[in-house]
Amino acid sequence: MPNLPAIARTLQTLFTDEAIVLARTTGLVRRQSKLTGPLILLILVAGFIQHPTASYNILAQVAADYGVPVTRQAVQQRLRPAAVAFFQHLLEHSLQLLETHCRLPLPLLRQFPAVYLLDSSHVALPPSLAAFRLRGAHPLTTTDHAPGLFHLSVESALRGVYPERPAL
Repeated sequence: MPNLPAIARTLQTLFTDEAIVLARTTGLVRRQSKLTGPLILLILVAGFIQHPTASYNILAQVAADYGVPVTRQAVQQRLRPAAVAFFQHLLEHSLQLLETHCRLPLPLLRQFPAVYLLDSSHVALPPSLAAFRLRGAHPLTTTDHAPGLFHLSVESALRGVYPERPAL
């Protein structure tokens, strides 16, 4: 059974200390600012959970709700390729932590030589990032979809050998 307090501590570190470092190394945060890596993470995650089609104004309001008043332009300026790299590295690191903390000792799964986790979604990037190419993401080519709409699949081996580390 997973150690829930250890997972909570690990996620707290991932979403604070490690997000600060990742924001700097990916170029998401270049100088001392109210919009830190952890705050950008919180604004986007909480904002899009509450409002799946959130505008920059709504995201700025979410920041204000967390005690950091910013303009819609400040939010918009952060959503560039560095933000994509930040979230991609954060996702890859969180999948590695999942493997570390959540072993699957279930007898049912032991009978299989390998078990894989696969999640696929359509992800719409904001217009400023529509031309940006995510590694492993494929632009949808039908005319029914807006520019910047990607089909994104994340796959990870939960048991057994996987040819590559978490694939994006």
